[in-house]
Amino acid sequence: MVTSLAQNTDPKIDVSFDVSVALLDFATLANLVTNKLTDDDVHQKTASKTLKNVIDDIMKFNLSSDDMFNAAEIFAANRNKIDVFFSLPEQLRLSYVIRCLNSKLANAKIDDDDIRQKPAFEK
Repeated sequence: MVTSLAQNTDPKIDVSFDVSVALLDFATLANLVTNKLTDDDVHQKTASKTLKNVIDDIMKFNLSSDDMFNAAEIFAANRNKIDVFFSLPEQLRLSYVIRCLNSKLANAKIDDDDIRQKPAFEK
């Protein structure tokens, strides 16, 4: 079924369209958006569950609360570290977490030193 929106006097310009095709395209687009949102939700829930699993494993190491918070921040910020963590044998995981914590501390100290050593600009 072809429906004309306007009477066109110029034969070069076609302002008619197939309403069923337009509705189908809209429905397809709506389904794609819905599926994308659903996929994003599933991905986000999976990532959140994976991070929770890492934190649960790290809790077994009896680290201080500060170290736990820092480790959680490290793994939340860098999902690749989660893959490495779970790829390692259990006996190496604590060493890996400590290495990540030490690396974070070293980077924080460098940032603090950089701030302190910058000379003030003179006018």
